[in-house]
Amino acid sequence: MLDIGCGPGDTAVHPAERGYRVTGVDIAPTAIDQARTRAAGHDLPVTFTVADAATLAGYDNRFDTVVSSALFHCLSPTSAAPTSPPSPE
Repeated sequence: MLDIGCGPGDTAVHPAERGYRVTGVDIAPTAIDQARTRAAGHDLPVTFTVADAATLAGYDNRFDTVVSSALFHCLSPTSAAPTSPPSPE
C-alpha cells in the first residue's frame, strides 16, 4: 500500500498496525521524520521516504493500493491534472 502525501504518518501507521506493508511518501522531510518517530519501536511493516508526489519516480507498478488524505490541495493545477491511462499492450 502506498500512502502518497503521508504527512506525519497517521494514515500509513493504521493499516501497518494491522499487518499491511505500507510505504508512506511526502515531500516534506520534517513530516517524514514525524512519521518515522510515530512508527518507531512498534515493529511495523512501514517505510517512510521523502519523495515528490507529482512525479513518484521509481514507484511504477509497485503497489496494489494507493491512499491519500487531502493530497490534491497541495498540488499545482498542472500537477493535479488527470493524464490519459496507459494504452493496453
